[in-house]
Amino acid sequence: MEGKMMYIVDDQMGIRLLLKEIILDAGYEVKEFENGQEMLKECETGQPAFVFVDYNMPLMNGRQVAEELEKRFGEETGVCIMSGFSIQETDLKETPSNVKKFLEKPFDVAEVKSLLKQHVS
Repeated sequence: MEGKMMYIVDDQMGIRLLLKEIILDAGYEVKEFENGQEMLKECETGQPAFVFVDYNMPLMNGRQVAEELEKRFGEETGVCIMSGFSIQETDLKETPSNVKKFLEKPFDVAEVKSLLKQHVS
């Protein structure tokens, strides 16, 4: 697990702090960002193993972030899109191939840990 960098992208500090605690507790490294543009700039110098991204954010939404990550890294960097709102079937059409999971907020800690075990080797 050492060296596996997880990125959290959410405009709500409380969500970032909660996820950071869960991910650190699972033994991974974490970087957090308020928006997708900040995170993508960081990707110029390194590739995250997995990204948790909020669906509804200013500047870029979660799908746009996932699409850009897919262009850069293919399916190597898995993505989990999170939302405080129910994600509709129409929102899921043509989902980028790197999106491994959709999580509704508030999320279950065990579900996040299971997702990390399943998608980050």
